[in-house]
Amino acid sequence: MPNDIQGVCDERFAAVGRAFARSFEKGEELGAAVAVMHEGELVVDLWSGYKDVARTQPWREDTMVVVASTTKTVASLCGLMLLDRGLIDLDAPIAEYWPEFAANGKAEILVRHIFCHATGVPSFEPPMSLPDLNDWDLCVTKLAAQAPWWPPGTATGYHANSYGHLIGELVRRTTGKSIGRFVREEFADEIGADFWIGLPESELHRVANADLSSKRKLEPDSMAYRAEAWFINDMQELFGNELRVSDNPHARAFVTAEIPGASGVCTARGLAQIGSILANGGTYDGRRYLDEAIVDLATQEQMYEHDLILGAPTRYGLGYGLASKEVPLPFPRALHWGGFGGSVLVIDPDSKTCWGYVPNLWQPEVLGDSRNSRIGVAAVMSIQALEGDPPPSIE
Repeated sequence: MPNDIQGVCDERFAAVGRAFARSFEKGEELGAAVAVMHEGELVVDLWSGYKDVARTQPWREDTMVVVASTTKTVASLCGLMLLDRGLIDLDAPIAEYWPEFAANGKAEILVRHIFCHATGVPSFEPPMSLPDLNDWDLCVTKLAAQAPWWPPGTATGYHANSYGHLIGELVRRTTGKSIGRFVREEFADEIGADFWIGLPESELHRVANADLSSKRKLEPDSMAYRAEAWFINDMQELFGNELRVSDNPHARAFVTAEIPGASGVCTARGLAQIGSILANGGTYDGRRYLDEAIVDLATQEQMYEHDLILGAPTRYGLGYGLASKEVPLPFPRALHWGGFGGSVLVIDPDSKTCWGYVPNLWQPEVLGDSRNSRIGVAAVMSIQALEGDPPPSIE
Protein backbone atom coordinates (compact mmCIF):
# COMPACT_ATOMS: atom_id res chain seq x y z
CA MET A 1 0.00 0.00 0.00
CA PRO A 2 1.15 3.59 -0.54
CA ASN A 3 2.93 5.24 2.40
CA ASP A 4 0.07 7.66 3.02
CA ILE A 5 -2.37 4.84 3.86
CA GLN A 6 -2.36 4.59 7.65
CA GLY A 7 -3.52 1.81 9.95
CA VAL A 8 -3.40 -1.98 9.97
CA CYS A 9 -4.45 -4.64 7.49
CA ASP A 10 -4.38 -8.38 8.10
CA GLU A 11 -2.66 -10.17 5.23
CA ARG A 12 -5.79 -12.30 4.70
CA PHE A 13 -7.62 -9.10 3.77
CA ALA A 14 -4.76 -7.38 1.97
CA ALA A 15 -6.96 -7.06 -1.11
CA VAL A 16 -9.20 -4.65 0.81
CA GLY A 17 -6.17 -2.48 1.54
CA ARG A 18 -5.19 -2.52 -2.12
CA ALA A 19 -8.73 -1.64 -3.18
CA PHE A 20 -8.83 1.24 -0.71
CA ALA A 21 -5.47 2.55 -1.95
CA ARG A 22 -6.56 2.19 -5.57
CA SER A 23 -9.37 4.73 -5.09
CA PHE A 24 -6.84 7.29 -3.88
CA GLU A 25 -4.48 6.46 -6.74
CA LYS A 26 -7.31 7.08 -9.21
CA GLY A 27 -8.11 10.44 -7.62
CA GLU A 28 -11.54 9.31 -6.46
CA GLU A 29 -11.10 10.22 -2.79
CA LEU A 30 -10.63 13.26 -0.59
CA GLY A 31 -10.44 11.44 2.74
CA ALA A 32 -11.84 8.08 3.76
CA ALA A 33 -11.57 5.10 6.06
CA VAL A 34 -12.39 1.39 5.82
CA ALA A 35 -12.66 -1.27 8.48
CA VAL A 36 -13.32 -5.02 8.41
CA MET A 37 -14.33 -7.18 11.36
CA HIS A 38 -13.89 -10.95 11.01
CA GLU A 39 -14.95 -13.39 13.71
CA GLY A 40 -15.04 -10.54 16.19
CA GLU A 41 -11.55 -9.30 15.36
CA LEU A 42 -10.70 -5.97 13.73
CA VAL A 43 -8.64 -7.21 10.76
CA VAL A 44 -8.64 -4.04 8.63
CA ASP A 45 -8.52 -0.51 10.01
CA LEU A 46 -7.25 1.95 7.40
CA TRP A 47 -7.57 5.65 6.74
CA SER A 48 -6.02 8.25 4.44
CA GLY A 49 -6.47 11.62 2.82
CA TYR A 50 -7.82 14.85 4.24
CA LYS A 51 -10.66 15.83 6.54
CA ASP A 52 -11.20 19.18 4.82
CA VAL A 53 -11.85 20.20 1.24
CA ALA A 54 -8.87 22.56 1.24
CA ARG A 55 -6.65 19.51 1.95
CA THR A 56 -4.86 21.12 4.88
CA GLN A 57 -5.92 18.72 7.68
CA PRO A 58 -4.95 15.06 7.45
CA TRP A 59 -7.52 12.37 8.17
CA ARG A 60 -6.57 10.82 11.49
CA GLU A 61 -7.27 7.58 13.30
CA ASP A 62 -10.17 9.13 15.22
CA THR A 63 -11.63 11.22 12.37
CA MET A 64 -15.38 10.81 12.00
CA VAL A 65 -17.71 11.70 9.14
CA VAL A 66 -21.46 11.99 8.54
CA VAL A 67 -22.74 8.78 6.94
CA ALA A 68 -26.25 9.88 5.88
CA SER A 69 -28.56 6.88 5.34
CA THR A 70 -26.00 4.37 6.54
CA THR A 71 -27.25 5.64 9.91
CA LYS A 72 -30.35 3.52 9.25
CA THR A 73 -28.32 0.34 9.80
CA VAL A 74 -27.83 1.34 13.43
CA ALA A 75 -31.44 2.49 13.80
CA SER A 76 -32.47 -0.95 12.55
CA LEU A 77 -30.30 -2.65 15.15
CA CYS A 78 -32.11 -0.61 17.81
CA GLY A 79 -35.43 -1.83 16.42
CA LEU A 80 -34.25 -5.44 16.46
CA MET A 81 -33.23 -5.03 20.08
CA LEU A 82 -36.75 -3.85 20.95
CA LEU A 83 -38.08 -6.93 19.19
CA ASP A 84 -35.64 -9.19 21.02
CA ARG A 85 -36.78 -7.79 24.38
CA GLY A 86 -40.46 -8.26 23.59
CA LEU A 87 -41.08 -4.52 23.67
CA ILE A 88 -42.58 -4.52 20.17
CA ASP A 89 -44.30 -7.11 18.01
CA LEU A 90 -43.79 -7.10 14.25
CA ASP A 91 -47.44 -7.82 13.54
CA ALA A 92 -48.86 -5.31 16.02
CA PRO A 93 -50.10 -1.94 14.78
CA ILE A 94 -47.63 0.89 15.25
CA ALA A 95 -50.47 2.71 16.99
CA GLU A 96 -50.41 0.14 19.80
CA TYR A 97 -47.19 1.79 20.98
CA TRP A 98 -47.75 5.23 19.50
CA PRO A 99 -51.51 5.95 19.63
CA GLU A 100 -51.32 9.28 17.77
CA PHE A 101 -50.00 7.45 14.72
CA ALA A 102 -53.47 5.97 14.10
CA ALA A 103 -54.66 9.30 12.63
CA ASN A 104 -55.60 9.73 8.99
CA GLY A 105 -56.08 6.06 8.08
CA LYS A 106 -52.93 4.64 9.71
CA ALA A 107 -54.47 2.62 12.56
CA GLU A 108 -53.72 -0.73 10.94
CA ILE A 109 -50.16 -0.11 9.74
CA LEU A 110 -47.90 -2.76 11.26
CA VAL A 111 -44.53 -2.44 12.94
CA ARG A 112 -43.24 -4.88 10.31
CA HIS A 113 -44.05 -2.35 7.61
CA ILE A 114 -41.51 0.10 9.02
CA PHE A 115 -38.66 -2.41 8.73
CA CYS A 116 -39.36 -3.02 5.02
CA HIS A 117 -40.25 0.56 4.01
CA ALA A 118 -43.88 -0.30 3.37
CA THR A 119 -45.83 1.98 5.74
CA GLY A 120 -46.79 4.37 2.96
CA VAL A 121 -45.28 7.23 5.02
CA PRO A 122 -41.86 7.62 3.38
CA SER A 123 -41.30 11.28 4.17
CA PHE A 124 -42.92 14.39 5.60
CA GLU A 125 -45.90 15.99 3.92
CA PRO A 126 -46.09 18.89 3.63
CA PRO A 127 -42.29 18.95 3.35
CA MET A 128 -40.15 19.95 6.29
CA SER A 129 -37.17 22.24 6.28
CA LEU A 130 -33.76 20.89 7.19
CA PRO A 131 -33.65 22.89 10.46
CA ASP A 132 -37.08 21.45 11.34
CA LEU A 133 -35.50 17.98 11.44
CA ASN A 134 -33.65 19.06 14.57
CA ASP A 135 -37.00 19.18 16.42
CA TRP A 136 -37.91 15.60 17.33
CA ASP A 137 -41.39 16.33 18.65
CA LEU A 138 -42.28 18.33 15.55
CA CYS A 139 -41.11 15.52 13.26
CA VAL A 140 -43.02 12.72 14.94
CA THR A 141 -46.13 14.86 15.34
CA LYS A 142 -46.15 15.50 11.59
CA LEU A 143 -45.63 11.82 10.78
CA ALA A 144 -48.44 10.83 13.11
CA ALA A 145 -50.87 13.31 11.54
CA GLN A 146 -50.33 12.68 7.83
CA ALA A 147 -52.03 10.19 5.51
CA PRO A 148 -50.24 7.30 3.74
CA TRP A 149 -49.05 7.90 0.20
CA TRP A 150 -50.15 4.40 -0.90
CA PRO A 151 -52.07 1.54 0.77
CA PRO A 152 -49.72 0.36 3.53
CA GLY A 153 -48.15 -3.04 3.04
CA THR A 154 -48.94 -3.18 -0.68
CA ALA A 155 -45.68 -1.69 -1.96
CA THR A 156 -42.30 -0.45 -0.78
CA GLY A 157 -41.04 3.10 -1.06
CA TYR A 158 -37.71 3.88 0.57
CA HIS A 159 -38.36 5.85 3.77
CA ALA A 160 -35.41 8.17 3.24
CA ASN A 161 -36.53 10.82 5.70
CA SER A 162 -39.00 9.00 7.97
CA TYR A 163 -37.43 5.60 8.71
CA GLY A 164 -35.21 6.76 11.54
CA HIS A 165 -37.97 8.75 13.21
CA LEU A 166 -40.44 5.85 12.98
CA ILE A 167 -37.97 3.46 14.61
CA GLY A 168 -36.76 6.13 17.00
CA GLU A 169 -40.24 6.95 18.26
CA LEU A 170 -40.84 3.26 18.99
CA VAL A 171 -37.60 3.32 20.98
CA ARG A 172 -38.76 6.37 22.90
CA ARG A 173 -42.28 5.06 23.53
CA THR A 174 -41.09 1.65 24.78
CA THR A 175 -37.89 2.50 26.66
CA GLY A 176 -38.21 6.16 27.57
CA LYS A 177 -34.87 6.85 25.88
CA SER A 178 -34.14 8.85 22.78
CA ILE A 179 -32.60 6.73 20.05
CA GLY A 180 -29.26 8.52 20.36
CA ARG A 181 -29.13 7.76 24.06
CA PHE A 182 -30.24 4.17 23.42
CA VAL A 183 -27.38 3.65 20.95
CA ARG A 184 -24.76 4.86 23.41
CA GLU A 185 -26.13 3.22 26.55
CA GLU A 186 -27.25 -0.12 25.16
CA PHE A 187 -24.27 -1.07 23.00
CA ALA A 188 -21.97 1.62 21.58
CA ASP A 189 -20.37 2.63 24.87
CA GLU A 190 -19.92 -0.99 25.93
CA ILE A 191 -18.18 -2.11 22.75
CA GLY A 192 -16.23 1.14 22.37
CA ALA A 193 -17.82 2.05 19.03
CA ASP A 194 -17.38 5.58 17.72
CA PHE A 195 -20.91 5.98 16.38
CA TRP A 196 -23.26 8.79 17.36
CA ILE A 197 -26.82 9.80 16.57
CA GLY A 198 -26.71 13.26 18.06
CA LEU A 199 -23.03 14.07 18.36
CA PRO A 200 -21.87 15.81 21.57
CA GLU A 201 -20.40 19.22 20.89
CA SER A 202 -17.20 18.04 22.59
CA GLU A 203 -16.61 15.70 19.63
CA LEU A 204 -17.22 18.19 16.82
CA HIS A 205 -13.50 18.80 16.30
CA ARG A 206 -13.11 15.23 15.02
CA VAL A 207 -15.72 15.50 12.25
CA ALA A 208 -14.45 15.66 8.69
CA ASN A 209 -15.99 18.22 6.39
CA ALA A 210 -17.85 16.62 3.49
CA ASP A 211 -17.41 17.72 -0.11
CA LEU A 212 -20.95 18.08 -1.50
CA SER A 213 -20.01 19.47 -4.91
CA SER A 214 -21.42 16.45 -6.78
CA LYS A 215 -25.16 17.12 -6.84
CA ARG A 216 -27.91 14.56 -6.82
CA LYS A 217 -30.67 15.14 -9.35
CA LEU A 218 -34.25 13.89 -9.07
CA GLU A 219 -36.92 13.74 -11.74
CA PRO A 220 -39.49 16.44 -10.85
CA ASP A 221 -42.47 14.14 -11.51
CA SER A 222 -41.11 11.24 -9.43
CA MET A 223 -42.15 10.12 -5.97
CA ALA A 224 -38.48 10.42 -5.02
CA TYR A 225 -38.71 14.16 -5.74
CA ARG A 226 -41.80 14.41 -3.59
CA ALA A 227 -40.03 12.60 -0.76
CA GLU A 228 -36.52 14.00 -0.93
CA ALA A 229 -36.26 17.21 -2.97
CA TRP A 230 -36.88 19.48 0.03
CA PHE A 231 -34.05 17.80 1.94
CA ILE A 232 -31.57 17.95 -0.94
CA ASN A 233 -32.50 21.54 -1.80
CA ASP A 234 -32.05 22.63 1.82
CA MET A 235 -28.68 20.89 2.02
CA GLN A 236 -27.52 22.80 -1.02
CA GLU A 237 -28.84 26.12 0.28
CA LEU A 238 -27.61 25.78 3.87
CA PHE A 239 -24.36 23.85 3.34
CA GLY A 240 -23.34 24.86 -0.18
CA ASN A 241 -20.59 22.63 -1.56
CA GLU A 242 -19.22 21.66 1.84
CA LEU A 243 -20.79 20.27 5.00
CA ARG A 244 -18.45 22.11 7.34
CA VAL A 245 -19.07 21.81 11.07
CA SER A 246 -16.18 24.09 12.01
CA ASP A 247 -18.02 27.34 11.23
CA ASN A 248 -21.43 26.59 9.70
CA PRO A 249 -24.11 26.68 12.43
CA HIS A 250 -26.56 24.72 10.25
CA ALA A 251 -24.02 21.93 9.81
CA ARG A 252 -23.29 21.87 13.53
CA ALA A 253 -26.98 21.68 14.32
CA PHE A 254 -27.45 18.86 11.81
CA VAL A 255 -24.81 16.58 13.34
CA THR A 256 -25.67 17.33 16.96
CA ALA A 257 -29.39 16.67 16.43
CA GLU A 258 -30.83 13.16 16.61
CA ILE A 259 -31.82 12.46 13.00
CA PRO A 260 -31.54 8.66 12.93
CA GLY A 261 -32.07 8.27 9.22
CA ALA A 262 -29.48 10.78 8.10
CA SER A 263 -27.10 12.44 10.56
CA GLY A 264 -25.16 9.58 12.14
CA VAL A 265 -21.47 10.38 12.65
CA CYS A 266 -18.83 7.69 12.97
CA THR A 267 -15.47 6.21 12.14
CA ALA A 268 -15.36 3.23 9.78
CA ARG A 269 -14.09 1.25 12.76
CA GLY A 270 -17.12 2.17 14.86
CA LEU A 271 -19.50 1.31 12.04
CA ALA A 272 -17.89 -2.10 11.53
CA GLN A 273 -17.87 -2.80 15.27
CA ILE A 274 -21.62 -2.30 15.43
CA GLY A 275 -22.09 -4.43 12.32
CA SER A 276 -20.07 -7.15 14.02
CA ILE A 277 -22.89 -7.68 16.53
CA LEU A 278 -25.06 -8.99 13.70
CA ALA A 279 -22.17 -10.71 11.93
CA ASN A 280 -21.56 -12.80 15.04
CA GLY A 281 -25.08 -13.94 15.71
CA GLY A 282 -25.94 -11.13 18.11
CA THR A 283 -22.78 -11.17 20.21
CA TYR A 284 -19.74 -8.96 20.66
CA ASP A 285 -16.67 -9.91 22.67
CA GLY A 286 -18.58 -12.62 24.49
CA ARG A 287 -21.56 -10.46 25.41
CA ARG A 288 -24.95 -11.13 23.83
CA TYR A 289 -26.95 -8.19 22.50
CA LEU A 290 -29.47 -10.08 20.36
CA ASP A 291 -30.78 -13.61 20.28
CA GLU A 292 -29.45 -15.43 17.23
CA ALA A 293 -33.03 -16.08 16.13
CA ILE A 294 -33.53 -12.32 15.75
CA VAL A 295 -30.44 -12.10 13.54
CA ASP A 296 -31.85 -14.94 11.44
CA LEU A 297 -35.15 -13.07 11.21
CA ALA A 298 -33.37 -9.98 9.91
CA THR A 299 -32.01 -12.02 6.99
CA GLN A 300 -35.46 -13.23 5.89
CA GLU A 301 -37.03 -11.57 2.89
CA GLN A 302 -39.94 -9.30 3.70
CA MET A 303 -40.58 -7.71 0.31
CA TYR A 304 -38.82 -7.74 -3.06
CA GLU A 305 -40.33 -5.54 -5.73
CA HIS A 306 -39.94 -2.29 -7.60
CA ASP A 307 -39.43 0.37 -4.95
CA LEU A 308 -41.62 3.40 -5.62
CA ILE A 309 -38.96 5.88 -4.50
CA LEU A 310 -35.68 4.20 -5.38
CA GLY A 311 -37.13 3.40 -8.79
CA ALA A 312 -35.57 -0.05 -8.90
CA PRO A 313 -36.26 -3.55 -7.54
CA THR A 314 -35.16 -3.69 -3.91
CA ARG A 315 -35.04 -6.76 -1.71
CA TYR A 316 -35.73 -5.93 1.91
CA GLY A 317 -35.07 -8.07 4.93
CA LEU A 318 -35.97 -6.83 8.38
CA GLY A 319 -34.36 -3.42 8.52
CA TYR A 320 -31.64 -4.12 5.93
CA GLY A 321 -31.23 -4.73 2.24
CA LEU A 322 -30.58 -8.32 1.20
CA ALA A 323 -28.43 -9.82 -1.53
CA SER A 324 -30.25 -9.72 -4.86
CA LYS A 325 -29.75 -9.46 -8.61
CA GLU A 326 -29.36 -5.71 -8.10
CA VAL A 327 -26.91 -6.12 -5.19
CA PRO A 328 -25.14 -9.36 -6.17
CA LEU A 329 -23.45 -10.33 -2.93
CA PRO A 330 -22.62 -14.06 -3.07
CA PHE A 331 -23.61 -14.59 0.55
CA PRO A 332 -27.27 -15.66 0.84
CA ARG A 333 -27.80 -14.12 4.29
CA ALA A 334 -25.83 -10.91 3.79
CA LEU A 335 -27.31 -7.68 5.13
CA HIS A 336 -26.42 -4.24 3.78
CA TRP A 337 -27.30 -0.60 3.44
CA GLY A 338 -25.50 2.53 2.36
CA GLY A 339 -25.87 6.27 2.44
CA PHE A 340 -25.89 9.29 0.16
CA GLY A 341 -22.23 10.10 -0.31
CA GLY A 342 -20.99 6.51 -0.66
CA SER A 343 -20.71 5.13 2.88
CA VAL A 344 -21.80 1.54 3.35
CA LEU A 345 -22.07 -1.28 5.87
CA VAL A 346 -22.18 -4.92 4.72
CA ILE A 347 -22.69 -7.81 7.13
CA ASP A 348 -22.37 -11.56 6.47
CA PRO A 349 -23.47 -13.70 9.42
CA ASP A 350 -22.28 -16.92 7.76
CA SER A 351 -18.61 -15.91 7.52
CA LYS A 352 -18.92 -13.70 10.63
CA THR A 353 -17.54 -10.80 8.62
CA CYS A 354 -18.63 -7.22 8.08
CA TRP A 355 -17.09 -4.12 6.57
CA GLY A 356 -17.74 -0.41 6.85
CA TYR A 357 -16.52 2.30 4.51
CA VAL A 358 -16.86 6.06 5.10
CA PRO A 359 -15.70 8.83 2.69
CA ASN A 360 -16.00 12.60 2.80
CA LEU A 361 -15.98 13.15 -0.97
CA TRP A 362 -19.67 12.50 -1.45
CA GLN A 363 -20.95 10.89 -4.62
CA PRO A 364 -24.66 11.18 -5.42
CA GLU A 365 -25.40 7.45 -5.79
CA VAL A 366 -24.45 4.58 -3.49
CA LEU A 367 -25.01 1.77 -5.99
CA GLY A 368 -22.49 2.19 -8.75
CA ASP A 369 -20.02 4.11 -6.57
CA SER A 370 -16.71 2.67 -7.79
CA ARG A 371 -15.04 3.15 -4.41
CA ASN A 372 -17.37 1.13 -2.22
CA SER A 373 -17.88 -1.37 -5.04
CA ARG A 374 -14.13 -1.90 -5.30
CA ILE A 375 -13.86 -2.48 -1.56
CA GLY A 376 -16.87 -4.80 -1.65
CA VAL A 377 -15.36 -6.97 -4.37
CA ALA A 378 -12.10 -7.18 -2.45
CA ALA A 379 -13.84 -8.09 0.80
CA VAL A 380 -15.96 -10.76 -0.89
CA MET A 381 -12.98 -12.32 -2.62
CA SER A 382 -10.95 -12.23 0.59
CA ILE A 383 -13.69 -14.13 2.41
CA GLN A 384 -13.89 -16.63 -0.44
CA ALA A 385 -10.11 -17.05 -0.36
CA LEU A 386 -10.33 -18.04 3.31
CA GLU A 387 -12.48 -20.91 2.11
CA GLY A 388 -9.89 -22.04 -0.43
CA ASP A 389 -10.77 -20.04 -3.52
CA PRO A 390 -8.01 -18.29 -5.55
CA PRO A 391 -6.65 -15.07 -3.99
CA PRO A 392 -8.27 -11.83 -5.18
CA SER A 393 -6.89 -9.47 -7.77
CA ILE A 394 -8.15 -5.88 -7.72
CA GLU A 395 -8.04 -3.66 -10.80
